Amino acid sequence: MSPSISELLDLHARALFVHDADDRITHVNEPAGARAPRCFCARSTQDTTTLYRLRDDVAEHPPDSALSPDGPAYVFPLSLPASTAVALGPADIALVRDLGWTDDEFPRDFAVRAPFFAIVDRDRAVSLCFTARLTARAAEAGVTTHPDHRGRGHAATVVAAWARAIRASGRIPLYSTSWTNAASQSVARKLGLIHYASDFSVT
Repeated sequence: MSPSISELLDLHARALFVHDADDRITHVNEPAGARAPRCFCARSTQDTTTLYRLRDDVAEHPPDSALSPDGPAYVFPLSLPASTAVALGPADIALVRDLGWTDDEFPRDFAVRAPFFAIVDRDRAVSLCFTARLTARAAEAGVTTHPDHRGRGHAATVVAAWARAIRASGRIPLYSTSWTNAASQSVARKLGLIHYASDFSVT
């Protein structure tokens, strides 16, 4: 059964931020994550449902006029295209050095960012999708493509493979980006992702 809009908004917020026992946000849900924004808001594009989360040191909701737009949030359709991306393991550091990982970082990050799927060209990963944010019920995609290999559809290929693996783990795959990231929004269009909410925050 597909999650409701309210459930999707909650899953999205919990994937993005660490919550305390009172459902206040404390930090970005990443290793050594920064402090959360003072207020996070996600508004459904399907109905009037709105979710607010306040940081643990904020007393009350800031007015809507103080909210700055962050970007769209997407959920994956049931049907995803077949993918030629290959799964990477923690020993595949040689493949991902050109995408910014160091010999120390990749094995350490692998445990919290798996699964990793890549397009490999000449013994180098040229596009890579991994888990940017993870909870027990959902995961958000992170994707990077080498500048020399952009515009070839690689990002959509690796994201599709990642989403299939996340579903196989029993979690719901999610995807979000910024309003200024045209390439990332293009990936969402290519995969037919469903724009279910728009994010706003106060830093």
